[in-house]
Amino acid sequence: FHAMFHTMLRLAAAGTDISAHLPTLYALAIDHSSISVPIVELGVRTGNSTLALLAACAATHSQLVSYDIDSACPENVRRTAREHTHNWPACDRAISKRWDFRALDSILAADQWSSGGFVGMLFIDTIHEYERTRDELAAWLPKLRRDAVICGHDYPDASGGVKKAVDEFVSVHHELELIVLPHDYGLFVLLPRTEAAA
Repeated sequence: FHAMFHTMLRLAAAGTDISAHLPTLYALAIDHSSISVPIVELGVRTGNSTLALLAACAATHSQLVSYDIDSACPENVRRTAREHTHNWPACDRAISKRWDFRALDSILAADQWSSGGFVGMLFIDTIHEYERTRDELAAWLPKLRRDAVICGHDYPDASGGVKKAVDEFVSVHHELELIVLPHDYGLFVLLPRTEAAA
């Protein structure tokens, strides 16, 4: 846990658009995961967000399942971790124990999730197009636990696709409250409203 946590902090200290949101992501994952409730990540790339989620999984003894169509993502994540950790063996053990990477389209992944149990947290950071984000939200909603949190990156982004999809989703699902964290480079969070979660 300590190796993963400190790796995440080093990444966050960079303060870039792909790292400033990591402490918030970590805190959300701590609150919404447990041994029996996994986290699902859509989109991995270099693995900054993946490592923040894995740090939370190490603390809560939960699992992270990540989907990306790029089969090189596991090596990208390990490379990022190696560059930012002082205890690579411990960090690598945590990655191996807590992470399940699947090279699969994010929409197809939802179709295959039926036996995976309910998800406590969904993080979306794939291609930032309206149709893709809309379809990911629709596909994964039935897989989420009633008190789950949905969050994602790039709200708003240059194209406005994520913002449009998320705004439409919230306009239909009144049980969810949208919070946008501009200081985290546009991290959006969809939380169950208090009355809905009660």
